[in-house]
Amino acid sequence: CLGAAIANSTCSLEDTACQCSDAALNNQASGCILATCTVKEALTTLNITTAQCGVAPHVDHSHIPPLIAFIALAASAVVFRLIARVVTKNHFWWDDLCNMLAALTCFTFFGVSVYITDLGIGTDIWAISFDDLTTLNSVAFSIIILYATCRFLIRTSIILFYIRIFRTTTAIRILWATFALNIVVFVPFFWVTIFQCKPIEYFWLQWDGQHQGECIDPNNFILASAVIDLVEDVWLLALPLAYIVRLRLPWKQKWLAAVMFAVGIWTFVFSVIRVPTTTKFSVTALTNTDSIPVILWSGLELDVGLFCACLPTIYPLLRQLTSDVKKHCPRDGRSKTGHSAPYSSSSY
Repeated sequence: CLGAAIANSTCSLEDTACQCSDAALNNQASGCILATCTVKEALTTLNITTAQCGVAPHVDHSHIPPLIAFIALAASAVVFRLIARVVTKNHFWWDDLCNMLAALTCFTFFGVSVYITDLGIGTDIWAISFDDLTTLNSVAFSIIILYATCRFLIRTSIILFYIRIFRTTTAIRILWATFALNIVVFVPFFWVTIFQCKPIEYFWLQWDGQHQGECIDPNNFILASAVIDLVEDVWLLALPLAYIVRLRLPWKQKWLAAVMFAVGIWTFVFSVIRVPTTTKFSVTALTNTDSIPVILWSGLELDVGLFCACLPTIYPLLRQLTSDVKKHCPRDGRSKTGHSAPYSSSSY
């Protein structure tokens, strides 16, 4: 292929500099290689020719700093949630358990996202060894599973929290119906996620074109799951606002509560941003840098979702601490004694 391209150009076989700078020559050679060679042969050729031309592989690890910042924010929220349960004397319930499981899954997602940088994620695919490519794609499969699981657990935690604080009969019925729908939607999509390729391992083996198998159309599956996720997010955002308006609270507190719940809109925003990046990713593409936006926005979406799930439980802690400070440090300078009443979940 390279010889034919050189023959159709003004470059000689010995003039490497000319061959490297001739765009038409390289386009013809690349097209021929992709059409007639195996994926491994094409990658090997690309590795050799780029090395001869002095071209270093492109490396993009720009997703790591924001992921670190947001996972730290999410971890802090989880810790404060646990502290709030102790200080406000609220019992540990199912919403807290789901939140802890979501946090564990979210932290694992972050750890795996950092680990795969050593395998070559964000690096031009031709610069990665064949074994690492297979391992990389198998780890990518686990990341998809972690993302789906964490999203489900975060959403479940939020629904159970709503059940804990909104005690009207109508609200309870709607929330339990939402809880059931969340499971009904998650189970089939999780099943399809695992078995999207037949056999399962074909997901991480298909890149070299030398294995037999088949997979569903990833773009249609991603789009369908994304639309359902966005609809559920909007529902979970709107649901508490309808009941906050009816609470017998001063408008200032209603406004504060509404803003606190509305922070969850950032999860919706990150979900919307993430969708276009997923359609650009392919395990068989000859560039590995397309994976970075997918991992970045998926990680940010999970971290913000975890933070938002913890935020309403942290506010009572701040009120409790503020109340204690006012009791012990009154404006007139005189100290007061005594303890405030235990915080009740009905006061959310």
